[in-house]
Amino acid sequence: MCRECTSGVHTCFVCKKNGPDVKRCIVPLCGKFYHDDCVRKYPPTVFDNKRFRCPLHICVSCHATNPSNPRPTKGRMMRCVRCPVAYHGGETCIAAGSVILTANSIICTNHFSPKKGCRHHAHVNVSWCFVCSRGGSLLCCESCPAAFHPECLNIDTPEGSWYCNDCKAGKKPHYKDIIWVKLGSYRWWPAEICHPRNVPTNIQNMKHQIGEFPVHFFGSNDFFWTHQARVFPYMEGDKGSKDNKIKSLSKAFRKGNAINLNYF
Repeated sequence: MCRECTSGVHTCFVCKKNGPDVKRCIVPLCGKFYHDDCVRKYPPTVFDNKRFRCPLHICVSCHATNPSNPRPTKGRMMRCVRCPVAYHGGETCIAAGSVILTANSIICTNHFSPKKGCRHHAHVNVSWCFVCSRGGSLLCCESCPAAFHPECLNIDTPEGSWYCNDCKAGKKPHYKDIIWVKLGSYRWWPAEICHPRNVPTNIQNMKHQIGEFPVHFFGSNDFFWTHQARVFPYMEGDKGSKDNKIKSLSKAFRKGNAINLNYF
């Protein structure tokens, strides 16, 4: 037996602290232990009185899309080795930027670590409300570019860090998603998230971190690596920035946006 089983003192898979107050997942072959407060931070956790089935047995992408759908628990899972996050095998559910270690093991995008001094690693929020499209005093998500007026969400301004409902549910960008991307001082630009194997070799060889993924900018044929904090989903009817100061960029932007619209 391992040292933890011998001593009876197990380590929480979330906070990595041990103690007598951790509980084991009810799935027989799981073997993961958690503090009650730690496992409750993950929406896919299923509670049964004082027991629970941990998130490693539920696809977080499927659960975020439809929590009542039984499919999230079925099929082969790819599980993060650092935290209780799991996705169905294949490329449909897995978050773009996840590092695949084996057929069943990954390092998920929650472990993205911004590099100090790297400008394109900085978190960027939009300057308008996602509900009413107006500016003003906005409540900004700490994980993605989303921003809202508190009154548009019918909530009071919270203290400390705040996360939008999509991020709290575990929604992440996926390969082939059509998105808006913020790169440097350029406007938000339409692009597609690409799987690393489908981009040119020189792009594949660019240095990047866990959680970053390559995007193809429409209208310019450029590629770059980015991450969740600098992209948000493209919605039908989006037109982007009205800034037309640089004619060549504006022409490329209009071309890219027209290509983008053809996807819908």
